[in-house]
Amino acid sequence: MAILVFLTFTASAVIVPGQAEQKDHWAISDRLLMVLMGAAIAWFLLRFAQIRAVPSKEGLVVRNLLITRHLTWAEIVRLQFGGGSPWAYLDTGDFETVPLMAIQKADGEFGRSEASRLAALIDYHSAPDPQAGSRPPADARGPAVTTGPEATPPPGPGATSEDPLGPAGRPESEGTPRPTDATRPDADEDYR
Repeated sequence: MAILVFLTFTASAVIVPGQAEQKDHWAISDRLLMVLMGAAIAWFLLRFAQIRAVPSKEGLVVRNLLITRHLTWAEIVRLQFGGGSPWAYLDTGDFETVPLMAIQKADGEFGRSEASRLAALIDYHSAPDPQAGSRPPADARGPAVTTGPEATPPPGPGATSEDPLGPAGRPESEGTPRPTDATRPDADEDYR
């Protein structure tokens, strides 16, 4: 399309001004302006066709309409895809928001699946080293809450399950992490 637009504007600059039925012939500056306008529109179409997000082992290359950014996986905090914005956004560690025009809402199910794939890649590259342990890292509010059989550590030596200090060796009222909305059994009822 870009080539077709450029050729059309160039042909117009050469052919149209030379026709006998024209009242006035165009000057050289008019012809050059027509060629430059065709080149600008062709460049815009080419740039629009080259919008993409290319992942690699090191990070993500985000090529938008005007700016190309190289982000490492460590810089990317999360992907936003929702609300009223027409495309996805990346939040970086230095509180910057980078538009990701390659994933658009107008693409429907394809856009949602691409956003899910990229979010999974971000989660994969931001996960702690598996050798470091299986427990998720603590957040700013306190220790991470895990569910399942590994959530409660075994009692220490000499402690019983009826120990008033609890299985972790501290009073139940102190420092015991409160369940988050995701782990509470009545969380769905609060949402409704």
